[in-house]
Formats: sequence, C-alpha cells, structure tokens
Amino acid sequence: MEGTDGTHERETRKRLPITGKRENITELTAVARIKPGTYPEKRLPHEYKELIFQSVIKFKDTLLGLPKTFLTGFDDRLRQFSDTLVNEIFESSKTSIEPEKLVFRHFETLRVPSKYADTFKVFLIKFIEKLLKQPRPMTWLDHLKWIGNLTHENRQGEIRKMSTIHYARWFILNENSIPGLDGAHLVFTSNYDGELAAYLEDFASVDEGPVNLVFGHCIGWPGARPADGFIKYVKEHEYPALIFYANYPLATVGEVRRALDWKNKTQKFIENDLPKLLKRKSGKWEASARKYLSGYLNELAKPTSNSEEVSESTFGVSR
Repeated sequence: MEGTDGTHERETRKRLPITGKRENITELTAVARIKPGTYPEKRLPHEYKELIFQSVIKFKDTLLGLPKTFLTGFDDRLRQFSDTLVNEIFESSKTSIEPEKLVFRHFETLRVPSKYADTFKVFLIKFIEKLLKQPRPMTWLDHLKWIGNLTHENRQGEIRKMSTIHYARWFILNENSIPGLDGAHLVFTSNYDGELAAYLEDFASVDEGPVNLVFGHCIGWPGARPADGFIKYVKEHEYPALIFYANYPLATVGEVRRALDWKNKTQKFIENDLPKLLKRKSGKWEASARKYLSGYLNELAKPTSNSEEVSESTFGVSR
C-alpha cells in the first residue's frame, strides 16, 4: 500500500483486511479553515446566473425529442434569460419577487416548443424558489452550506466520470463538532487510484468550477488551476489516515467498472438469449449456440463506459 508519506504507508498497511501488496489505492484527508466574516454580496448575481444556466442545461439534456431548431442557439437564449431574471431579482426587494410571475414574464425568450413549455416552467419556478431561499447577507460558512446543498446532486455524475476516484466526501467541522476548534473547517476525504498529483489533476480537469466554488470558501485557496497550486495546498492541509475503508481494496476503479459491466451483460445474456438457445431443437442447437455465445462475447469485448450505471456504494460522493 503506497501512501502520501512513509507513516501513512506503514500505518495503513497494518490495518487493511487484505493480503499481498496493492499499490494503487490511497486515502486522502485534507482539512482547511473556512474564511470568517461576511460573504461578499457582489458575487451573488454572477453565481445566480451560472446556477440557472447550468441547471437548465442539465434539465434540458434529460428531455427526449427536442427539435434541432430549438437546440440551435439555445445556450445564447438561456444566457439572456438568466441575465434578465437575475438582474430583476437584485433590482427588487426579495420579498416582492414572485417566482411564477418572474418566470412567465421572460419565458418567451427561451422559445421552448409548446409540447415542453409547461415542463420547463415548472422546473424553472421551483429552481427560482430555491434561489430565493438563500439568506442575504450571510457568512462564508452559510454560503458554503447553501451552495453545497443546491449543487450537490448536479455534481454526482460529473465526478463519477473520473477514472481514479473510488469515494469522495466533503463535510464541515465547527465548534459544535469539536469543542475548542478555532473556527469552522472544511474536510475533504477521498479514496483514489494512483499518485496524489495525478488524482488532483484529474479532479481539476473534470470538476474545476465546483472545486473552486467549494474550496474557494477556505483561507489561502490558490485555485484548482494551475494544478501545482492545488497539489501544494492539499499537501499542506493533509492529515494522513491511520486506517481507511475501501469497498474493493484489491481493484482499481477501471477494474471495478469492468467487472460491473460484465455482470450486467452476463445477466442480460442469461435472461434474454439463454432461454432462446435452450428452446432450439437438437439439430440446430450447435449453430444457435455459436451465434448466441459469439454475440455475448462480442458484448463483453466492448469498452466499458464511465457513465455506466454504478452502485452508490461503489463510487460514493457525499457532502
């Protein structure tokens, strides 16, 4: 077991319930103090616009059959729509804004086909309601909690695209958690494959914006890019673990995904093709067996997709 320093390596290896040497999987825990004081309200309009834009893009991608004429130029129309909404929100008193009327006033900008208009409106109204629940003014800690809750679900799929990550979790420690603690702290803990530098570079590449958004609440955060600053910051705030848990301590993320992919394809073969094969008459059985088994093996030979449905217990991402 190769850790981030010699102590980590020695202490971790004693306690993992595995035999032999596995050089890929490592645990990381980094703890950084959250900035004290009030969060700058001047940042909020830009954040609102990005949140609306990214959330609507993700929602749009879940809908099937959207015409190409609608999709052409949609991003530009959505930018205009989110800019207009947010400007109106910050020009009005918070208590006077009615999300439904706000969305209806500017909805035509999006040019949504009538078939999908009601679905879009419901989504937008609910999302604007979430935005308006944000307290203003607020502390850096309050903002981190708010933005984390609002964006958490949207990041699950992105982080699971990483080829190195087994598990990741963010959580907050404060005086209520540990009496005498000097201010609130953000804790990031993760199990990953390979070397720390390559892992953090992968993280910055796949999830740069959200990484900056979360760690940007911490004192001294240099930004996810260039990755050298990110790596240095994590090493300075790292607390090597004496023991950690991994669902599959003898397998890389790629090996786990491949095994799950083969399991799913084998299950489909057993449920769909095998019954057909067993029903064949004896004279045609050999040819049928070749046909079905060949098809099954060809499926197994296909590359495994990173977006494959994966168990929540395998690749966990939590707050």
